[in-house]
Order: sequence, then structure tokens, then C-alpha cells
Amino acid sequence: MKKLSLAMVVLMMLPFLNASFSIAEDERPVVTALLQTSQLPAAENSVLQEICERTQIDFQPLVVEGSALEERYNTLAAAGMLPDIILRGGKTEALELVENGVVLALDDLLAEYGPDIVQNRGMFFEQSAAYIDGKLYGILLNAFSTGNALMVRQDWLDAVGKEVPTTIDEFYDVLVAFTKNDPDGNGKDDTIGLGVTMNFATTIEFLFGMYGVPYGVQYLENGEVKPYFMHPNYLEAVSFIRKLYEERLIEPDFLTIPNMSCLEKLWNGTYGFYYGAPSGTTNNWYPGRYTEDPLPVMTYTWIEGPTGSAGSAMVIDSSFLAITANAKHPDAAMRLLNFLCSEEGNQLAYAGIEGKHWEWNSEGGITYLGEYTDSSKQRDDGVYCYWPTLRYNGMQDQLLTETTQYGYQIANEHNCAYVDLPYLPEAADYISFNPEEMFSALLLTQGDMQEEYDRYIQDYLENGGEQWIQEATEIYTAQ
Repeated sequence: MKKLSLAMVVLMMLPFLNASFSIAEDERPVVTALLQTSQLPAAENSVLQEICERTQIDFQPLVVEGSALEERYNTLAAAGMLPDIILRGGKTEALELVENGVVLALDDLLAEYGPDIVQNRGMFFEQSAAYIDGKLYGILLNAFSTGNALMVRQDWLDAVGKEVPTTIDEFYDVLVAFTKNDPDGNGKDDTIGLGVTMNFATTIEFLFGMYGVPYGVQYLENGEVKPYFMHPNYLEAVSFIRKLYEERLIEPDFLTIPNMSCLEKLWNGTYGFYYGAPSGTTNNWYPGRYTEDPLPVMTYTWIEGPTGSAGSAMVIDSSFLAITANAKHPDAAMRLLNFLCSEEGNQLAYAGIEGKHWEWNSEGGITYLGEYTDSSKQRDDGVYCYWPTLRYNGMQDQLLTETTQYGYQIANEHNCAYVDLPYLPEAADYISFNPEEMFSALLLTQGDMQEEYDRYIQDYLENGGEQWIQEATEIYTAQ
């Protein structure tokens, strides 16, 4: 009998050896997820394809824009069709998900399939809103770079002969100059001091924070926890915003303008100030989104109010990623999350494919290539669309510009005090009061603002507000 050489045996086995490392696409485990992003990627894009190839998982994300996330989640939940991986937030919801058996405990899955997550985020497991009775049901998504800061155009300050403002009076003075004194030097009346939109309320939070009002959350007054709109300085903050609005020193359509339209004005050189996450304003959007030539020169500042307060409430992000109980392949779902939390996966999700989308430069940063210098082209091809910040202190933080780092320094040093609650009172479920509606009415009223405000607050207290305050105070004191 003729013997086969070792080399021949190896050659004959190569197809089988390769098959063990590359699963046929129709045999890969399917993992679904509901994701939120600022710009929808193309259905077929190279980043998604690369994730699938490197993990040998058929990753099928349902990606929605902005506020559509909650609507889509509720629709899927009502139909009993939740995807394998969901993004949720808050202790109250975490408890409901666990009590109703919607999500899985992740401890065993992490031990077997999540080594990178354990190494990178393990120190935060017990801080997760979904850490319940000694078990972890959701991976906390707290970020290394946290908070918001006020961007100001340094080149415009130079053009109008002003210093970086840090007080309300200085801020108002610069707003007037940015709006009236042609800071871009084009001879047109086409600039606005401050870009804000109620469709992304983050942009307006610091205007309340200057007066010590923690917009969107709660504060402590004489031992009671109360909603921000009952703060004794609330009406003073609204009066200042109304003054800016009436003098057209802020975006004149800020009550209705879509967030994307507001951002486009920022990128096109309309606004001199903008409040938001520095990682967007001077990092991810810069320079690709900005259209001016030369590019804008920006820095950051804080505006201190009469009580010494500045910034906005540094709310602890309670968002977490969970794997649902109806997932067919929970092991594959955890392997996918682990990949995206790894250094390799984080790099791919954040910046795209090295050599196609970007390359390292001599300064230790990255340079986007060809058409991908345009961030909209990046998003279209899947860059920054699939949990780019799952890794704590990942590529997104390591590549922050010096200006962006300064912005986060300010965000951490100047923020408005507030009361953090592990979960919200049950009364919140049936109160119909709309604080944004009250704010709009106060901004536009032709009557007595104090009287109108008092009527709104009385209505709130008589229709569940008193109960909310009582429950919130009990939750706070029980901590």
C-alpha cells in the first residue's frame, strides 16, 4: 500500500482546516441588536461586513436615528420581537426587565465569552443600574470622556476684540458682538451668537446651570427633592433666555429647529457659541463637517452665574447593554460585544478599517483617507455606527485633540449640582405635566410671567407633583 507523505496529507486537509476558521455565511449564528446613531449607515457597508467577518457572526443591527429609538423599542417589545441585544437605562427599567424575565444574567456568559469586557469594564459592574441582587444583567456604558462644555469661536473673539467670557455680563457682551459686529468679516448680517435647539435640550442646559438650575433633573431644597423647574432661580434663568431670544442673540427658531439643522448652522459658520460634548464639536466633526475656509479656531469656556454655578448637571449615564432572554445565540451575542469592547473591535467600530478609511499619522493620531475625510461618508460606510465607545478609555479618548481635552477638563470642573436618584418615583408614570410646554409658554407670554409660572406649578402640584416630591424625597433619604 502506497504511503502518503506528510506534506500530501496536510494539502488534502487544508480545505477542512480552513473551514474550521471561516464559517460559511449561511451557517454563522445570527445576532440582532437595536442601535441608535446620529446618521444612518448604508444597509450594506464595509464596517458591518468587517465585523461579521472578524467575529464569524451574522450581525444584523437595526439602526435608528435619535429619538426614534424609544418608539422602535416599544413597538418591538409590544410585538414580542425584541432583538438579542438592547440598549436601556435606569434602575427602574432594569428592575422591570429582570422581574419580567426579559433579559439574561450575564455573569456566566461574561466568564466564558467576555474576557475583554471583564478586563476593561469589570471595575464598573457593580455600579450598573442592571446589577441586581448580586447578578449583572446589563453592561454599564459610562464613558471616560463625560460631560458638556461651551465652545466659543476664538477667531471671532479676535475679530471683534473680545476676551473669552466667564461671567454672564461678559457672555452677553460677546453675544451682541458675535451677532451684530460681523465676526466672520464677510460684510453680511449672517451670524448668530449662540446655537441652541429644544430638539436637543443639552444645548440649552448651561443657560439654566448658570443660575444653579440643574435642567432636566432634580435638586434638594430644605430636605425635599424637587424637579428642576421648581428651583427658586428657574424664572430668573427663563427671563435671561427670553432676553436673548427677544434680542435675537440666540437661534431665533430654537423652539422648533431640528437638531440636524442646528448642527448644520454650526458647521457652516453661523454660530459663535455652542454647548455640547467636546468629542463632537472639536473632535469627531472637526475638520470634516466644517465648511469654512480657513477652518474655525475654537476654544472652551464656562459662564458663571450669580451663585457661582456654571455648566450643567453632570448626570451619571445609567445606560446599559443587555442580552434578551429570547436570544437564540446568547453566547454569540456576548462574543460580539466582547469583540467590540476589545482594542481591535473598538478601533474598527470607532474609526473604520485601517488602510481604507484611515491611517496613522506622524503625530500619533489618525488621518482619514480620500472621500472619508467627509464624516458623512464615514457614517454611510458604517464608521462610528456600531457601539464605537463600548471600550472604556478606548480609541475615542486616546485621540482627543488638545482643545477637546480642555473642553472635558472644563466640563468636569464646572458643573451644576443636582440630586441623583437610583430610580424615579412611581408618580412619574401618571403625571401629564410637560415642563417644556411651560418653558415655551413663559418664553412667549405677553402677560405676567410670574403669575403664569405660578399657575403651572400649582397645576403640577395638584396633579401628582406633591406625590412625586414625597416619593423622590423618600427614595433619596433611603439611600
